[in-house]
Amino acid sequence: MEQIIWVMYNLPRFLLHSPEYMKKFVNKVDEMGVSRDSRMFIHALRVVSTISYETWELKLKAFRKLGFSENDIVVAFRKAPFIFGSSEKKMKELIKVLLATGKYDMSCIIRNPTSFSRSIEKNFKPRLHVLQILESENLIQNWPSLSSLCTMSVKKFFERFVGPYLDKVGHVNYVYGEELLGAKKELCNASEVIFTVKSPTTVLQTAYNTVVFVAVSCFTLTTHKAYIYIVMLYW
Repeated sequence: MEQIIWVMYNLPRFLLHSPEYMKKFVNKVDEMGVSRDSRMFIHALRVVSTISYETWELKLKAFRKLGFSENDIVVAFRKAPFIFGSSEKKMKELIKVLLATGKYDMSCIIRNPTSFSRSIEKNFKPRLHVLQILESENLIQNWPSLSSLCTMSVKKFFERFVGPYLDKVGHVNYVYGEELLGAKKELCNASEVIFTVKSPTTVLQTAYNTVVFVAVSCFTLTTHKAYIYIVMLYW
């Protein structure tokens, strides 16, 4: 039920597809081996329902050119289907940036496909620059794994690699801007709300409005009736 609400809230247009196309999209995700119990299933469904066959083939071709095997592509899709929305240009640039550090190789990047969903300018470059400075000053012996580098929160990175060495890397936030500065603000003012969480009432109201939108569309287009029930069958 939670996944259905997520679809209605974030992907209402999916419910306007014909039953035949819905089934086709679900089957495609199944073929890629994404479990319906996985949190990635709905993200995978969004990807396959919003790109054409031609675009899909171009994405596969791009991954192959970057060094991904067929199995690597399937595994990447299961782990992070949303990366199929990344451009080949961005993926190439990220690979170049990571390889230039000498700390992460191509096999490491392939094992961590979520890295392609991170911002190069706001996420990777500030962090990599900080790590390079700390290593040059012999303040750290080992770099974090790529997985940790990608998933570590701004606050956690600041506490581990910036806060203890402000005299060495305090200037980095002025060079790169938002990320490390945001961490400082969060640490200095615990009462400040960094992330806004919508109240249950707001979420329910939005879901209700989405259902109304879908219902009106379904009744307006006579061939698009009862699609919510069809989606329910797939979960």
